[in-house]
Amino acid sequence: MTLANNGGSTVVLTGWKLVSEKGNQTYSFPSGTTIPAGGTLKVLSGSKAVASTGALVWTKSNIWNNDGDPGALYNAQGQVVSQR
Repeated sequence: MTLANNGGSTVVLTGWKLVSEKGNQTYSFPSGTTIPAGGTLKVLSGSKAVASTGALVWTKSNIWNNDGDPGALYNAQGQVVSQR
C-alpha cells in the first residue's frame, strides 16, 4: 500500500490506522511517523517486506492480495481520510 501526501504540508500519522477491510486487519502507525508534503510512504506486508526509508513493514504475513483488496486510512480522530 502506498500512501501519498498531495498537500502542501507534512502529515503526522501518530494515532492513525490503516485497515484492510476485507480481513479487518489493522496497522497502527508508530508515533512520529510522517509523510512530507508531496511525498509517499509505503506500508508493506509479506515474507519479502523490508523496512527502509519511506517504507514500513506491517507484517511478514500477506495482508493484501493482487485483486484490489479494499482498505481505509483513519486519522487520529477515527475519521476516514481515504478509502479504496
